[in-house]
Amino acid sequence: MRRATILAMLGVFIVSGGIGYYLGRTATIPLLRENRRLMAENRELATETAAVFFMRTDGNNFSLQPVLVRIPRDGDRHRRALAALFAGPPAGSGLERLFPRDTAVLDLKVANGLATVDLNQAATRLNVGAEGEALAVASLVNTLTKFPDIHQVKILVEGSEVESLAGHVDLTQTFGFNDRVLAPE
Repeated sequence: MRRATILAMLGVFIVSGGIGYYLGRTATIPLLRENRRLMAENRELATETAAVFFMRTDGNNFSLQPVLVRIPRDGDRHRRALAALFAGPPAGSGLERLFPRDTAVLDLKVANGLATVDLNQAATRLNVGAEGEALAVASLVNTLTKFPDIHQVKILVEGSEVESLAGHVDLTQTFGFNDRVLAPE
């Protein structure tokens, strides 16, 4: 009798343990799915979309075309957008870079809607004519002025005001968004 009771109790424990394991496991799966969904939402909230402008060539016509890139939503979002600009367009996009690959932002300050961007010397090694330099300046300015806190841009090189990057565009002034250089839609 005692043996039968022990076997019965052991059977109850095994069955209830199996049921508990199954229910716990199936209850965990929706929680894991919800956790993955929340993590994806957090990643989405931690980034934002920035428009970065690259050169598009249609025969003899040159224009700028925006490319949307994901950047972290932090205090360096303006620098990160410019880093994406200097890194060049996505492979296979048919778009072209305007600045040398080693162009970098040395400093960037935003005050009262004016962004003052200090670039390294590489920014002056543009291999372009007057139209190309105008597009290079507009690509930088348009990229920054798409942010709601920037309306004008002042460009410096190595901490100093310069007349131009490649001898054609007067950089002693500030620049606003230039819609005249955008690619037709």
